[in-house]
Amino acid sequence: MLILTEKVTQEVSGIIRKHPRALIFILLLVFMAVAFALRLIDLPYLVHDHIALVFGADPWYNLRQIEVMVTHFPHYNWFDPMTAFPRGKVIDWGPLFPFITSGIVLLAGAAGSRYEMIYAASFVPPLMGALMVPLVFFIARRLCDWRAGLIAAGMIAIIPGGYLLRTSFGFVDHHAAEALFSSLFCLIYILALYHTRKHEPSLKDRKGLALTAGLALAAGVAYLLGLLVMPTMILFALVVALYTLAQFIADAWNGKKPNSTLTFINVVAFGLVLAVYTPFLVQRQGTTLFYYSIAHSYMYALLILGTLVLLGFSFAFRNKRTYFLGAVIAAVIAGTAVLAALVPRVWTTITGSFGAFFGQSALLYPISEMEPLDLATAWSSFNWGLILLAAGLVVLCVMWMRKRHPWHLFTLAWAGVILFSAVLHARYEYYLAVIVALVSAIGAVYIFEWSRVKGAENNKKKEKTKEYPAWRKYAGEGILLLLVLFTVFSLYSDITAPEEFRTTIITEDWVTTMDWIAGNTPSPGVDYLGEYTKTGWQYPPQAYGVISLWDSGHWITFLGERIPNSNPFQDNVLGKTSTTAFLMAGSEADAEKVAEKLGSRFVITDIKLANTKFENTATWYNSALGSGYYTMNFLAPVQDGGGYTPLTMVAPPYYTTMIARLQDFDGSMARPSQAYYIEYRTDTGKTAEVTRLLPLPYDEAVAMVQEFSGRTHAGTAAGVYSSSLTVPLSNIPALQHYRLVYESPRVDPLTGLHEVKVFERVEGAKISGEGEIELELVTNQGRTMVYRQESVNGTFTVPYSTTGNPYPVRAAGPYTIVNSSRTFEVTEDDVQQGRQVS
Repeated sequence: MLILTEKVTQEVSGIIRKHPRALIFILLLVFMAVAFALRLIDLPYLVHDHIALVFGADPWYNLRQIEVMVTHFPHYNWFDPMTAFPRGKVIDWGPLFPFITSGIVLLAGAAGSRYEMIYAASFVPPLMGALMVPLVFFIARRLCDWRAGLIAAGMIAIIPGGYLLRTSFGFVDHHAAEALFSSLFCLIYILALYHTRKHEPSLKDRKGLALTAGLALAAGVAYLLGLLVMPTMILFALVVALYTLAQFIADAWNGKKPNSTLTFINVVAFGLVLAVYTPFLVQRQGTTLFYYSIAHSYMYALLILGTLVLLGFSFAFRNKRTYFLGAVIAAVIAGTAVLAALVPRVWTTITGSFGAFFGQSALLYPISEMEPLDLATAWSSFNWGLILLAAGLVVLCVMWMRKRHPWHLFTLAWAGVILFSAVLHARYEYYLAVIVALVSAIGAVYIFEWSRVKGAENNKKKEKTKEYPAWRKYAGEGILLLLVLFTVFSLYSDITAPEEFRTTIITEDWVTTMDWIAGNTPSPGVDYLGEYTKTGWQYPPQAYGVISLWDSGHWITFLGERIPNSNPFQDNVLGKTSTTAFLMAGSEADAEKVAEKLGSRFVITDIKLANTKFENTATWYNSALGSGYYTMNFLAPVQDGGGYTPLTMVAPPYYTTMIARLQDFDGSMARPSQAYYIEYRTDTGKTAEVTRLLPLPYDEAVAMVQEFSGRTHAGTAAGVYSSSLTVPLSNIPALQHYRLVYESPRVDPLTGLHEVKVFERVEGAKISGEGEIELELVTNQGRTMVYRQESVNGTFTVPYSTTGNPYPVRAAGPYTIVNSSRTFEVTEDDVQQGRQVS
């Protein structure tokens, strides 16, 4: 097998040596074609019948930016009043991706309709994914050779997981551009290191100095391009900082002369970045690196200053490596103390941004891409590439230890920062894909060469061939096997992944709801395609917000053309006046205070918010209570089988939340009927084990709990729970200021509830009376429901009009006070203005 492998390798190498450029070019074209084709698999699914959809949530907002830029090309709105009402939103990513995509849309003549725009824009991420193939090839070739370049190019073409999703047709987001321009920066920086290693810049060598300066400036331009995509480009400034520190320490330790070439590259490259960023790109106040704030300028200035200080130490302590290392440590300690004491703003920026980039917070809790990258997810994304990556990292260390090439040390710093980032936040997986391809390819070539038996030169001198351990001979075959396994597993994942990707697509019911919202709700008075700046902006008097779960905010903006209070940027999602506080409010009075602060007029709920997403929402609202306050997890014994099965029951507080009162009860009064009486053990230290479970009428279940509480039961407890979202465990009063105005067609088979519902917030008309009032309603889907309300202090406050109602959820008759002959007609003006109805 080894002999066959060597023969194949020699033949391929021989052919490539005869026609190197042509064959490498052809192979790169093939890899690019494969990369592009794999990313178009879901095109027919996403585009049909003149409907174009995209994956995920954020791409919908990118489409809004692209739509505005296409209208006013090349203007970019750094401030957007069409989201995060009532303040609007300063945009926290840059204009480059929308600019590139808008340019392609215009060149393709696709600006005539939304369908054409979405269709054309959806091709941009696959194109960027294909462009990564030659880019990765050139990086790997410079770090190793053409063989590593081809392996890396082939791997980046087929790597599955998050990188594939973010470079696929339909994922119209900036991640593909982030990977592309950050890799371009690394390539140019590596080329600058390579050139200066061979041709040290000198005033006597003006041509060499000019070329070095040109490469450094090009690296600065590439960095700025990446920064114009996203502020997370700062990670690559961190890569440079760590590499620079390591390189100066290594040079001092090995007795090399001061590294003025590296200093020259950093000063020129990041001097350009500093000079362009500071006057033109600062968009936010404050000092967080997550945004385009002045904090970036601090970091680039510190990088330049730190490089100059290291160069000064190199001259001052030349050939005194212990002194040099001591000076570096002392400078770090002293610099930290000075920053903390004298320039606390900069120190807070550093510490706060480190926590923001690499830590976890309540704001990030429900966002899957901000969770740590676990081993199972990593394996599904990179499979056998993880083993190749580990081997490649070892090889890179060996290569640097032997040859001391600065580009190898830079790549180790690059790999270290990205690995650390990805392990803490899974979203950086698309950066990690590049590292897996590059490092694996370098390791594969090195190990394959290392495994081959040497001795030809010795044989020419008739010397005895050196013997190698038997296992070493098979290392090359092992590497080839890993590459084959990686290819097979990756291609299978690529072809089957779209089934998983489709779970991120907006549902048809949400699309129809947004179409209805756009055409049937009052205009907020804000030009959807207008040009805006934050300075001096004020909303018109008729403007209002729409409350919904944060992850549907961009749908409301782009498809509904209305202004959400919260969005996937997590604006207005935490705190006492947040959309989460509204949705989880335990009383209408508390919810009204939040809605008033947010300036909200409509509320949109869906079945997931009331069911599968409730746990996240509850945890976000109160991480101490979490969802355990609203639901209860048990282990129930399995009949005739032994063992236990998980059982989740609904607790009483769930039904008092605005989520339940809107989505489950349509804002109407609800009374308990059936319930489960459950006795359970509390002394297990784990999930409570059910010892008795009885379905009973609600009153009987409550009576049994009271009887149980009157006795002493060591290690056990009892409670009343429900298995249904629509069967409460107490009397739930009707909402007085919220009325159903629309519901989507699909009915959830488990709960019997319509998937998406829209409610309007109104003043409510006043009707004098005692007891209970009823109103029969027919929804836009033909469902008949009865709105019921009990009087409070002799008054009913009713949200529905019986005449003049502009919405398709209509009254089938007048209000009727139960057990009386009194009926009432209520006009739309009565409801909107809170009039008394006689």
